[in-house]
Amino acid sequence: YRMQFGCRDMNAGESGEIYARELRLLVSQAYPDFTAVAQEELTIQRFIRGTRTPITSQRIFLKECKKLSEAVGFAKMSETAFTLNRAQRSVQSVSSVQNEPGTSSSSSAQPPAS
Repeated sequence: YRMQFGCRDMNAGESGEIYARELRLLVSQAYPDFTAVAQEELTIQRFIRGTRTPITSQRIFLKECKKLSEAVGFAKMSETAFTLNRAQRSVQSVSSVQNEPGTSSSSSAQPPAS
């Protein structure tokens, strides 16, 4: 169980809540003699290392969460912000391409004078 716990990363499409639940189960099987506080700390550390994006991991680490539920909530907020930011950049990119001179969607294009 220790190897499974140490290698367990968040899967694509897996929520933070499910990932955290799996980690709690694995840590209790891998380290049954550890106190609940020690298991919680190990689980938070593994959660940080196993999140999908490095920026989320860094943000959770810097937040210094003392409870796994805090880390899960913070990860959810971070992932949402990351997704919204990425979507916003995508929309801005498409918008800037549409506004380039010479594109067919440019409203400032006028027919040549005769």
